[in-house]
Amino acid sequence: VGSTTHAAAALGAAHDTVGLIPPEQTLRLLASRRHLPGHKPRASVLLTYPSYLGALVETGLELDYRPGDFGVERIVLGGEVATAGLFERSRRLLGETVQFLEGYAMTETVPLAGEACTQGHLHYQPLVGFMEVLDLDRRGPARPGEPGVIVATPLPPFRQTTVVLRYDTGDVVPTFRGPLTCERAEAPATGLPLGKLHWCVRHDQGWTFTRDVVEALEAVETVPLPARYGFRAVPGGVAVEVAVRSDTPGTRRRLGEQLEAGGVPLAELRLVEDPAQLTAPVPLRCDLREATFTGPLDQPGAPASRPTPDRDHLPTAAGLRAAGRSSRR
Repeated sequence: VGSTTHAAAALGAAHDTVGLIPPEQTLRLLASRRHLPGHKPRASVLLTYPSYLGALVETGLELDYRPGDFGVERIVLGGEVATAGLFERSRRLLGETVQFLEGYAMTETVPLAGEACTQGHLHYQPLVGFMEVLDLDRRGPARPGEPGVIVATPLPPFRQTTVVLRYDTGDVVPTFRGPLTCERAEAPATGLPLGKLHWCVRHDQGWTFTRDVVEALEAVETVPLPARYGFRAVPGGVAVEVAVRSDTPGTRRRLGEQLEAGGVPLAELRLVEDPAQLTAPVPLRCDLREATFTGPLDQPGAPASRPTPDRDHLPTAAGLRAAGRSSRR
């Protein structure tokens, strides 16, 4: 976030750094019009986590927001698995033309990061760091075409004061068998992250990764965004639990079909209508709320209704405190 803020200032772009605040508040900020000469009237770029975007989409649709209420053109995502189902439902709220940009980065390994090409690979610049992909047992390099764990070493002069040697990220990524044909084929590359190894499970038939499960779950409309779920290895395959709007035979059948189509050897499926009933849910970043950004207008009980699209709206108190007004959007 810090580097993005500095980049926005250098470009002359106005920005609000608001953290993970209640979705209703973020929706009000995104829908607000700003009178800044030479700037777009509404925010055009959103940088967030996939699970928080899911919370925005779920809340926005419940509050009857529509694409005309927003001006978002691009959404930059990272830190979690983003699914096709999330993208599809996001377009209903924010518009069919919104563009999704995914990358890979973390504070511990800056400036080494993965940048997406037009074919969806993540490419890593070898001049700034050494990126290894070890097999899932961390015994050696992952074989081409097999998943592995990213181990990163940022290089001098970029990391002179904080030396990091072979940082085991725990992030599982797919590797490629043959030569790449994209515009950045000369740079090392992996596929999009499959999830943290800690939350993936090994069973008699191999491995099931976070992406395998959440892609299937968020493709089903009766699973609220972000999907609240857990999974574990059991005899015969994988047991999955998930929070749904309504536990019906149709929902159960659809989820089973999606999971099996995604390669999950489903042995047990447990549906709950209250996420609190999940026994071992996968943690989501959207739950790491930042109370320091919450102001008097954003306390429980504040009106949650959406603003009228054709009116001017003032940002919340939190938005005023956290906004970077000296730069241009």
